[in-house]
Amino acid sequence: MVLGWPLAGLAADNQTGAETVKTVAKAAIVDVRKIPDWQGAAVGNVEVTYADGTRDRWTTLATAQQPQVAPDGVVGWVDCSKEEAGKKQLDIYKGVPVGSRLVLCASGKVTARINAGKPFIEQWGFAADGRHVVIKSRAAHGPALIERFIRPDGKPIGSVAGFAEDAPDWAKAYLDK
Repeated sequence: MVLGWPLAGLAADNQTGAETVKTVAKAAIVDVRKIPDWQGAAVGNVEVTYADGTRDRWTTLATAQQPQVAPDGVVGWVDCSKEEAGKKQLDIYKGVPVGSRLVLCASGKVTARINAGKPFIEQWGFAADGRHVVIKSRAAHGPALIERFIRPDGKPIGSVAGFAEDAPDWAKAYLDK
């Protein structure tokens, strides 16, 4: 609880309090959803742990996956939600969570929502240079697409096929092997 407000009940877009002054040390998925026969990355809520050991939940819909923290404290996660009849809910296709959007959040505020080129983000990360994110996505079948985006606004600046033999250095860790 910060300034009398329980942060767990607020969406990342509206938070004010600890997240604006504390440094995020790690992020994890909590409130994991049980999805029948799903053996991939856990889907649930993003909980951050600050450097002082305190924690806050930054999501409440349990539709997040693969949270990561950049060296500068920016938190990102794959968003597996869709809006139906004006209400957000988990997006599932044939038992697989559909996560085609990456959310970047700095100091508790969403700074970018990045749409991947394919419906399923299977891997992503903050680039070593600290200025970019890289996303590997694919459709239900077929080759992957590896894309690079500028932080913090999510502007796309490059893409390459997941099997490219002449891939740029920023994409090599994401190539299909």
